[in-house]
Amino acid sequence: MVLIDGLRNHRVGYGKHGPMLLACLSLVVFISGFLTGRLIPFSAAPGQQAQPATAAGSQTVAAELPKPLADAADEQAARQPGDAPQVISGQVRYLRAGQEQPDAGALVFLLPLKNHTPLRFPGSALHSGSTDPAWLATAAALHELQANLCMADSQGDFQLTYHAEIDMAMLVVSRHCSRAADIDMDQNCRNLAEQWFDSTTGLAGRLSVQMLRVSPTAEPLRIVFQQSVP
Repeated sequence: MVLIDGLRNHRVGYGKHGPMLLACLSLVVFISGFLTGRLIPFSAAPGQQAQPATAAGSQTVAAELPKPLADAADEQAARQPGDAPQVISGQVRYLRAGQEQPDAGALVFLLPLKNHTPLRFPGSALHSGSTDPAWLATAAALHELQANLCMADSQGDFQLTYHAEIDMAMLVVSRHCSRAADIDMDQNCRNLAEQWFDSTTGLAGRLSVQMLRVSPTAEPLRIVFQQSVP
């Protein structure tokens, strides 16, 4: 408004120069509007969100969120074959004074050679008996991972089921026989036990341990421990 009033004063004062000043003013207004339109970014259309500017020549790459970690037990359980399980049975015995005796209470495991999960179980809880809640919980968890276990009965007999398509090994921990003080657990037994249990000491201590590769057989197995606890 001040500029227009001033223009009017100039028009009154300068007469013939008034039209020229008015044209100059119109040009200034036009340029100002043009520059303002160039500098102010266009707003997004209704219902759309404005996208952030990116550097010239760059491509917008959608960030890929990491997939949620699958439950370890579910991952191993998914490996379960669809065929009916096989049955394996046998007897665990030990020598005492040259005579074989039933190794009642021996722990018998059927374990896949590879544990594809980070889960490790407390082996010490398995010496409390097959009716103990800790035993039952551990047995249920191992079963979900295609492993199995039992405790030899009063006659040393056992029976377990497994899937023949899975590479399995039998790990047997004696109840009545121990290793000599200078003899460590067999390395193959240790390697398998460490894949499944949090401590080989808790699982076996100095008790004798044997490992057998499992293959389909109709004949009962016979496992004998040689050295007896005094």
